[in-house]
Amino acid sequence: MFVKVALPMLPTRQQVLLERGADPLAAEFTRSATALHLACASGSAPCVALLLAHPSAPALASARGKRGLSPSHTAASGARGPAAAAACLRLLADFDRRALDAADAKAGAEAGDKTDVKARAKADSAAAGPSGGPFRWAGASAATDDGATALSLALAQCGPRGPFAGQLDAVRCLLEELGADANHETRRRCLPDPNPDPSPDPSPDPSPDPSPDPSPDPSPSPPEAAGAEALVEGPHGTPLLSALVASPPLPPGAVAPGGSAARPTGEALALLLIGHGVPLGVRTANRSTCLHLAAWSGLAAAAGAILDRCPTLVSARTEDGDTPLHQAAFNGHEAACGLLLTRGADPNATKRDGATALMLAAAKGFVGVCRLLLASGADPLRACKRGLDALAHARLRGQPNVEALLQAHAATVATSTSGGD
Repeated sequence: MFVKVALPMLPTRQQVLLERGADPLAAEFTRSATALHLACASGSAPCVALLLAHPSAPALASARGKRGLSPSHTAASGARGPAAAAACLRLLADFDRRALDAADAKAGAEAGDKTDVKARAKADSAAAGPSGGPFRWAGASAATDDGATALSLALAQCGPRGPFAGQLDAVRCLLEELGADANHETRRRCLPDPNPDPSPDPSPDPSPDPSPDPSPDPSPSPPEAAGAEALVEGPHGTPLLSALVASPPLPPGAVAPGGSAARPTGEALALLLIGHGVPLGVRTANRSTCLHLAAWSGLAAAAGAILDRCPTLVSARTEDGDTPLHQAAFNGHEAACGLLLTRGADPNATKRDGATALMLAAAKGFVGVCRLLLASGADPLRACKRGLDALAHARLRGQPNVEALLQAHAATVATSTSGGD
């Protein structure tokens, strides 16, 4: 009975039951969950505080349910409502911190002046946060039976199928306040890169295909659909890749809001993880990088943060030869294309089938992206392996506005050439 009362977030009823001798350690039969597990899962900070003040709190805080779930795991994965998960995690961490302080004080009192100073310094260092903070919570790195941590569970709730946007606060709390290690999550969840330094793709064969497809599809393979086979767990692998996939592609030409509070959840998570030094060289099964994912979704701020740390990713290629510029151009993301071009992206880079970013944008009718690429030196006369240039792709896909732009550009180039002669 007491376990069930923990779920609807009713601390008053819990208090009455505790005063009448109810056992808070009684576990729910189906999930082996205690009252503290359920209070954390429901996001009831008052209930969590009440249970942590009970004499049985040490046993409650260390109890594990099915699959090795601790109260911190249930708070990170299930707490509903804005900041509910973060509030519960702070209470659990504060309880552990006070327990450690009490144990430390007791040990010091028993040892008197003979306390091993070096051992205490070592323990203090182990408890310090990642940036010299006062505390690194052990509960932030505790793993379930299948290896999940509170951070990975909170990130999963923020993903494309995650129902709780408030879990972003839990991720921020775990990383910035409680010392969770995002790098540990990346190492645990990703297989080694089988080809860490691939050679550049060879130049495409300029000769046209002897039997060209009348309606070629030069589109890149969507990066969000790749990676499930090559990664140990999770539909999109590492926390950073998952965070980028959490934001669906912006509409063509749209720009993500500049304020941090208004950013898409995926971009906010990505910026948070990048700021905490997660590795950026991890790839999906089709060799998409985090920059490919950011470019695909039009997340210019995330792309800029990635390039600040790893500029060479601007020329990274997938197994099909896509560069990040190809991904951004295909979805019509002008801001992302402009960023990539200013950071050194090659406007004439070709995929394995010979398609350039200009061909992709022309086939989709993105006039703004085409204009930007032409101004950056994209060659409109370059042909893919089927012998089709950007104008031919625009005509095949029925894009009259792009046709007009390309024809006007050709006329301008011809005029300037004849004037120079």
